[in-house]
Amino acid sequence: MNRIQKYDKNAIGSLLLSKKRAKSTQPFFFPIIRIHALILLFSIILSFVSNAQNEEFNLLGKVIDEKTQFPLGGATVQLKGAYHEVIADNDGNFIIKANTKFPLVIVVTYVGYDSKELTVTNAQKLTIGLTENKTRLNEVVVVGYGTQRKSDVTGSIASVNKSLLAQPSASFDNLLQGAVPGVSVTQSSGQPGSTATIRVRGGNSISFGNDPLYVIDGFIVYNNNSYVNTGASNGVGVNALSTINPSDIESIEILKDASATAIYGSRGANGVVIITTRRGKKSGTEINYDIYVGKQSVSKKLDLLNGAQWEALVNDINESDGKPHTFSDSAIIAIGAGSDWQSAALKDATAQNHELSFSGGDEKSRFLISGNYYNQDGIVVNTGFKRYSGRVNYERNISEKLKLAVKNG
Repeated sequence: MNRIQKYDKNAIGSLLLSKKRAKSTQPFFFPIIRIHALILLFSIILSFVSNAQNEEFNLLGKVIDEKTQFPLGGATVQLKGAYHEVIADNDGNFIIKANTKFPLVIVVTYVGYDSKELTVTNAQKLTIGLTENKTRLNEVVVVGYGTQRKSDVTGSIASVNKSLLAQPSASFDNLLQGAVPGVSVTQSSGQPGSTATIRVRGGNSISFGNDPLYVIDGFIVYNNNSYVNTGASNGVGVNALSTINPSDIESIEILKDASATAIYGSRGANGVVIITTRRGKKSGTEINYDIYVGKQSVSKKLDLLNGAQWEALVNDINESDGKPHTFSDSAIIAIGAGSDWQSAALKDATAQNHELSFSGGDEKSRFLISGNYYNQDGIVVNTGFKRYSGRVNYERNISEKLKLAVKNG
């Protein structure tokens, strides 16, 4: 009896233990199913949210003067990285349509004010304040018959940023590419010093020329590239404007509207490029020397077949067409890799620029003497451009109404 009781106690203990284990393992099954269900539900919600964000929506806002709180009608609002832009109305209000995800960046610009970039995280109405930039309105520009402040100019005049002119280049017209709105610059080839085509607001004539008129220090210059070509070859022409050192240029203004025709007549119908060279200043004598050395190389070569691979390819094509092989196995072995014409025609090239200038002046006289040596080798063998240039500018105030100026270069 004791054995049976003892056995029963052990059996009852094992049953209780099995029940405890069953109770301890059962709760882990249902939470796993619940977690998977929650993840599936959360992913569905995210997909709906992303689809909702990709739908087109209207972004409303108002552009005002940060100091006076007055609306700035005519301000330009643009989505950064996109071509879509709108103009604010007379009350400064704007509505721009967007179909991108938040956050997005908008750029607001207005004449005489600093541009502003704003990160938008929701579709609430915006109030954007711009800060006035009086320096830009007080800048002096050349208008063809004198100088005016930008705030007084009524015509369409574009000024080139002076930082661009400090960059070493074979010609200043290459620096205008993508820097001036409404002006298209296209190089005829990649050879250093090659000619460039400049169009101000597109072509205006079918049978006549479309090049703009160049005015350098008040003198009209025609950009006729045939004057600098010897005619001994039919290769790429040399740019006549490349004789001017970009560092000798003080400012470049481009007249783009009818005011150019009113000043220069029909010659200014394609626009006018006004170039003002550097002059001496009323200060002590200054001596400046600038040097620039760079290296050019081919960023990527074409992946082509070598000689043996090409002959094998020809044999494969002949075999697929049921024709006999053009090249024998011995011929393929004999030619080997053949010639690498890309490596033979292309090379690493150097570019160097040296400038030395003397400038100074007092209350009555000012002078500037500069010299430049520019040498740019092309990455193609037997191509390159070399320039030696010098410039002398001298001004003397003889009286209040008479000034003598000598410019050469």
